[in-house]
Amino acid sequence: MRTRLRVLTPYVLLALAEIIAYRSSVASSYWANVTLQWTLFATMAVAFNVISGFAGRLAFGNTIFFGVAAYVVVAGDVNKWYPPLAGLAIAVPACAVLAYGMSYAFRRLNGLMFALATFAVALILQQVVTISGVLGSAAGLQEPLSVNNSLLDLAFSQPVNYVIAGLVLLLLAVVVSHLIARSNWGLMLKAGRDDPVAATTSGVNVRRNMALAWAVSAAITALAGVFYAQFNLFVEPVSSFGLVTVNSIAIPAIIGGLGYVWGPVLGSAIVPLGLYMNNLSTGQGGISSPNDLLYGAVLIVVLRLWPGGLISVRDTAWVSRHLRWLARRTPQDTAHRPLAAQTAGLAPAPVVTAEDRVAPEADRPSRPLLQVTDVAKRFGGLQALQGVTLDVDAGEILGLVGPNGAGKSTLFDCITGVERPDSGRVLLNGQQISGLPAHAVAKRGITRTYQTPRLFDRLTAMENVQCAAVARARGDGTARAEAALAAVGLAGHAHVPAAKLTLIERRMVELARALVTEPGIVLLDEVMTGLEESEAARIQELIRQLHGRGISFVIVEHVMGYLLPLTHRVAVLHQGAILASGPPREVLRHPEVLEAYFGHVDAHTEPSDQPVMAEARPEHADQ
Repeated sequence: MRTRLRVLTPYVLLALAEIIAYRSSVASSYWANVTLQWTLFATMAVAFNVISGFAGRLAFGNTIFFGVAAYVVVAGDVNKWYPPLAGLAIAVPACAVLAYGMSYAFRRLNGLMFALATFAVALILQQVVTISGVLGSAAGLQEPLSVNNSLLDLAFSQPVNYVIAGLVLLLLAVVVSHLIARSNWGLMLKAGRDDPVAATTSGVNVRRNMALAWAVSAAITALAGVFYAQFNLFVEPVSSFGLVTVNSIAIPAIIGGLGYVWGPVLGSAIVPLGLYMNNLSTGQGGISSPNDLLYGAVLIVVLRLWPGGLISVRDTAWVSRHLRWLARRTPQDTAHRPLAAQTAGLAPAPVVTAEDRVAPEADRPSRPLLQVTDVAKRFGGLQALQGVTLDVDAGEILGLVGPNGAGKSTLFDCITGVERPDSGRVLLNGQQISGLPAHAVAKRGITRTYQTPRLFDRLTAMENVQCAAVARARGDGTARAEAALAAVGLAGHAHVPAAKLTLIERRMVELARALVTEPGIVLLDEVMTGLEESEAARIQELIRQLHGRGISFVIVEHVMGYLLPLTHRVAVLHQGAILASGPPREVLRHPEVLEAYFGHVDAHTEPSDQPVMAEARPEHADQ
């Protein structure tokens, strides 16, 4: 009941605001104009939030779709090419396709560079329209006035009818935004926003999702542009593509709070206030556009006090305390217990002697699962990998060791599709996967963790795992995510934001996210580094349990006391090449391996007489 009330309350408040705006519009044509501009710019702020808040791409150039749609409709009507309704039918899908194509054209741009590139396109279009005679040049285009209601001409005889259309459009835009935010697709969008690399290696097609999000954003923006042009019966380059429109779309969304469904709606309250201030200004000896001053001042104050926008005020201690009756409270929310208490049932890692480190031959896997052949990778003048050849058998745990900078993480990147090898190939179950995008590799059964856990910090632990589950298979993934979290002992942390988790908890969530994809092979990159001995023991036991289910592992680890009890084989990577591979005791007394780690050492020295990679060796490590 409380959850439903929490969801419905903002809609009730929006409905009340729209009723008040409608009644004001009936009484005054001025307020009808103000209300329509509020609804349309609020709609475009909601659309801006889809690409910039959910997908994490600041598309300042969303004015492209506002201006293109307005010109398509008005130019078609003025030049008698087609009626405005046909123009709307052309403009909306055309803007969606344009946005989808631009997303791939700008796929390598991020952050401010993406924002500037999109705005540059808008400025280019502004100049193209300015020199185009058929589009009215700098003077713009004036539509003929229609005195009758006409669906074909998208014309209404009374201004209040446009207001009704704008209010309906705003409500529909909010509903679409809400559905996206609560959908599996919205979850994957947010994952790609928080960490694109981790999302792709979890099976999320970040590039396609971003393109679709921009297409949806463009379509909604185009609809608003059409109705704005039809209300004014006029369109010109500067107001269609220029900075003033960018401010009116982006600033309300940022003030309200990007990434929240209701943030842009809340922030759009500044639009009618700015228009009212403009109306009060005479323009003689005063400020010609006081709304710009208002926007700038409010933006500075809000970002200083609440960097997440006005909507984030609800997360402050004072507001949370007084609105607790609206909060969704579940047993998981209040069960943030220490990990040690939740994993108390896990058996401690057994003590393993040097003689027990190598798996018996009868237990050895017999067929190759992963084959890396002559893989090379160069970054500018640095040869990170040079002809690496490595096999991992089904059911095997392979240890991959080497000094810092040896190329271990780069090899993982090449295997998982994060980086494309310059030469060589990677086979999984006999099928080539080198050259495939990372999300496609993940769906074929390879996943990984990172040296520093890469989680989606604005999502909860449950959402982090659920995102990988839905990327791998259809369905909401809730049951699979819950099972994965329970398997790593984090059932009580399901609704805790990832940013608030400790290091061991973050590593466990990353493991759960990898496991929920049902992988055949997991690449663990220093998963036990930085942990307490008891915490590392739990991860060791977890790896053993998962290996018992048939999952293969490649483990990068500097601490030999953690690694050797787990491995069937060890491969040593040095300066981008494999020095040696085989049973751990044999490899660790290989002359080239000893030379790489310790300088000149007698090749006949037994590993028991020499510390193994002493710079990372724990006190409990076997000699």
